Amino acid sequence: MKKLLTCCFTIPREVVEGPDGDALTKKHIQEIGDALKEQGDYSTVDYVRHELFNQQIDDDTYAYKVIYEVE
Repeated sequence: MKKLLTCCFTIPREVVEGPDGDALTKKHIQEIGDALKEQGDYSTVDYVRHELFNQQIDDDTYAYKVIYEVE
């Protein structure tokens, strides 16, 4: 049975706002999905979306919420 799984992670502001910020953020999201598949009991892990979670948690860090569909 498929269900939605929400994960959160933080990333330094200078990474997000840097020239490779989007690529590095997407890479981190992919790595989380890969870890869920390898370490969890899921046969599939599909990325659904991500968004900023409460914007910046402090002056130097952003928090993201990522949603995956797992089965």
